[in-house]
Amino acid sequence: MKKLNDFLKESILDSNSSKIFGGFKDITSEIKNDNKEVLYTDIHHDNDDDGKWSSGDSFELTMV
Repeated sequence: MKKLNDFLKESILDSNSSKIFGGFKDITSEIKNDNKEVLYTDIHHDNDDDGKWSSGDSFELTMV
């Protein structure tokens, strides 16, 4: 579980700096032989409609 938590922390930090606007980004984990399995969906809510990541916005992580 610690490994998954570390992965999620790193993914969230990467997502925050990637400037996702209004869409979604799948956070994936590498499984055997470069296959990927989607673990969480990360949705950026632009709550203040300013078109950029700011303090008024939020992220929603949903386990798939």
